[in-house]
Amino acid sequence: MIACELMAFKVIPVIRRAAAVKMAGKMKQKQIAEELGITEAAVSQYLSKKRGNHGSFIEKIVEKSVDKFAGEEMAYPERVCAICRDLRATRSLCLIHAKKNPSFDTRGCDACKAAC
Repeated sequence: MIACELMAFKVIPVIRRAAAVKMAGKMKQKQIAEELGITEAAVSQYLSKKRGNHGSFIEKIVEKSVDKFAGEEMAYPERVCAICRDLRATRSLCLIHAKKNPSFDTRGCDACKAAC
């Protein structure tokens, strides 16, 4: 699995779930869906942990990166890109990759540097 696939399948759903949960106290599901660019059904699944529930290991790593950008005023897509860049720059994505694929040797890997 390459860095972008890992982000798309494992990390972005965790980011979306965190965003949906944070917005749920202030907004209706339809508004959350519009803000995140997803369907109301997807919002419902994020809130009920049917989506984006990839375990506490990934959640803890993503949460640290999310917190770095919490006070900054930016649109949701920009925030996701900033989090992705941070996860790659700090090699946190390597930790997630190694956890998902224990045979993957992260020591010599530079896939994150080559990622978009």
